[in-house]
Amino acid sequence: MWLKRFQNWLPVILLTVFFAPPAFGAGSCTPSWAYQGALSHQLLFDCTGDAVDGSIPDIEMGDAAFALLQGHRLEFVSAWPVSGGTAPDAADVFVFDVYGEDLLGSPDGGTTAGQGANLIDPDYKQTTQPFPNKGVGPNFPIITHKYTLRVTGQATASARYYVMLGFAK
Repeated sequence: MWLKRFQNWLPVILLTVFFAPPAFGAGSCTPSWAYQGALSHQLLFDCTGDAVDGSIPDIEMGDAAFALLQGHRLEFVSAWPVSGGTAPDAADVFVFDVYGEDLLGSPDGGTTAGQGANLIDPDYKQTTQPFPNKGVGPNFPIITHKYTLRVTGQATASARYYVMLGFAK
């Protein structure tokens, strides 16, 4: 008798398990302004890894951020774990321009991090600058298009960390 009832519900159970919407526990990053000055701005991303695999989606700079930052230079990128949160794995950070070029210096077009390698650390804040062949000091890349932030290699479920992009005129 119980077997017959189980057989009736089996297709529903299988459909629910194998075709459940992926939004349950999806990773995310919430942008906010950490500092706004006359000549410099810092865009802070508060990131929480996916509840299953720790990943986050690529984050494209929004219209409002682009409007404010157009004509500024990317000066630095920092990352650190959220105090009291689930610590992230060591992970790589990429900042892509509109052409898909990593401004932190990927040697192979964005699959292996350059200066963004292991920028996210489970214990400490770390900071880097754009790759030297992208310019130095006042010659760092000027924002003319939206940037995209990508984090790879972070696999701790629900890990919390910050990524900050610093810009100057």
